Amino acid sequence: MNKPDLQSKKILWIIIGFFVFYKLITFRMFDIGGDAANYWFAAKLIYYGFPYGEITHQTSRFGIILPVYLSQLIFGVHPAVTAIFPNVLLLIQVIFIYKIGSEIYDIRAGFISAILFMMCPSVIKWSSQILPPAFEGPALTMSFYFILKYGEKKIKEIGFLTLAAFMLFWAYTAKETSIYLMPAFMSVIFMMKKNVRHMLIFSGMLLFLFIMECAIFYYFTGDFM
Repeated sequence: MNKPDLQSKKILWIIIGFFVFYKLITFRMFDIGGDAANYWFAAKLIYYGFPYGEITHQTSRFGIILPVYLSQLIFGVHPAVTAIFPNVLLLIQVIFIYKIGSEIYDIRAGFISAILFMMCPSVIKWSSQILPPAFEGPALTMSFYFILKYGEKKIKEIGFLTLAAFMLFWAYTAKETSIYLMPAFMSVIFMMKKNVRHMLIFSGMLLFLFIMECAIFYYFTGDFM
């Protein structure tokens, strides 16, 4: 392992340690009503095998509901469990912000970006809540990171594009407006390698995932949307 890699890993562990400490002193009580509760109880309907009920703009956000259902399978359905998954995802997002800053500029930029993001009041507010930003934010961050890796590599390009498309689609299933970033991401793909075929592959993957989503909705509800 060369010296820069070792230094990067040490700084990453410092960020993780600070994250745990900072979350302990800024922990915000999880919501017991409102939108957060709606997502939680939608996941509980799946957990207990009850009829799912009406599909709304909230109960169709399976990019939130299915991960929450997974956390219920692992940790149970105590209300305190609602704080686990958002915090895990926030830590993942902080790590990828550090990686993005390091890729674009240097380790110091990655470190400063991660710490500043972590200390943002809005991040503190929703990082313990089952709300769209806690899920779409990490997914969008990872999607952009994989696009950067695509631009950096000359092998496994399609693999990184696939990961980027999947993460962007996950963000879309958590909050529909996330898909508005698609043109920006495609512009970055074009600027990196000016490969129209790769842009079509990326957009084609997203279209395929969208058609699959519509087909699943149609199968279970009789309505494509």
